[in-house]
Amino acid sequence: MKNLNIFIICLTFIISCGGGGGGSSETNPPVNIVNPSISSFSSSSQAVTVGDSVTLSWSSSNSTSCIASGDWSDSISTNDSIVKVLNEAKTYNFTLTCSGGSGSIDAVSTISVEAISPQASSIDSFGSSATSILVNSSITLTWTTTAMSTCVAKGDWEGEKDLNDSETIQLVTVKTYEFILECTDADGNVIDESVSVIVNDETDQNLDVAIIDEGGIGANNEPSDLGDDLWQDLWWNLIAMVDPERAIADYNTVSTYDPEAGESKAHTYHWIHTLNALGHVQTGTGDLTANYPAAMAFKKNGTMNYLAYNFSDSAITVSYSNGKTMTVEPNNFKLESN
Repeated sequence: MKNLNIFIICLTFIISCGGGGGGSSETNPPVNIVNPSISSFSSSSQAVTVGDSVTLSWSSSNSTSCIASGDWSDSISTNDSIVKVLNEAKTYNFTLTCSGGSGSIDAVSTISVEAISPQASSIDSFGSSATSILVNSSITLTWTTTAMSTCVAKGDWEGEKDLNDSETIQLVTVKTYEFILECTDADGNVIDESVSVIVNDETDQNLDVAIIDEGGIGANNEPSDLGDDLWQDLWWNLIAMVDPERAIADYNTVSTYDPEAGESKAHTYHWIHTLNALGHVQTGTGDLTANYPAAMAFKKNGTMNYLAYNFSDSAITVSYSNGKTMTVEPNNFKLESN
């Protein structure tokens, strides 16, 4: 009986252990790793002017953190937006890196924004179709600007003007008209340019032609038609004082001529071409004066040319009534343009 009990106990032990030669095994379930992703990363603009701002916006999924690198280093969250001011002229590169759980692969995205230097504000051009006309004739003023906000007319015209435009004006008074264009940029800087137009009375304009007509010249009413000893070169010199282009054009039609006594071909050539280079005389009418008798001012295509000769033995300062000043060395010419 005792042996039977021992047998039963042993059999029970074997069954509970899974059999005589058996063992136990368990299989772990696979680990599912989810990588983070950047759903969107964008800038409010791809190109801005230096000093302006852009808004960077992004969203991500399966991310535990995101970091900024490249041209930003802000502390950021996984879904957000931020405003960045771009103060340097260059291409900005903004990199966004988002991380997930252990073992995941980071998501990376980069966007670029171009910061461009602002254009310098300027009046690029302001001119007239003519600088000398007969009374009751018309001129056309034309102008272009860069980076300006507003323009207004001053002087002998008025009113607000477009930033780039042209305007035709009839001039009905015998005088020198001064047209001023004044423009202001976004920062409040003011720039102005001016154009002068001489309006002549019709009898004044034709005075030289009438005098030459009385001399018995040919059909074209120019010095080139004058005969010998009738002052061809002196007439070119005189005409050049009011219309140098006309004087040069007629001078070039003559292959040879006899200079007037006391005059020379070299002087005549120099005279008419110098006046053509300097432009129309601005002093002498009372509108613009100088404090020195050997100082004059001319205007050519909107550029003022100030010329003076100092015949003394010490330096002098020449002052013009428009505020222009310049120092002239002893016994020297001085030419300044602006």
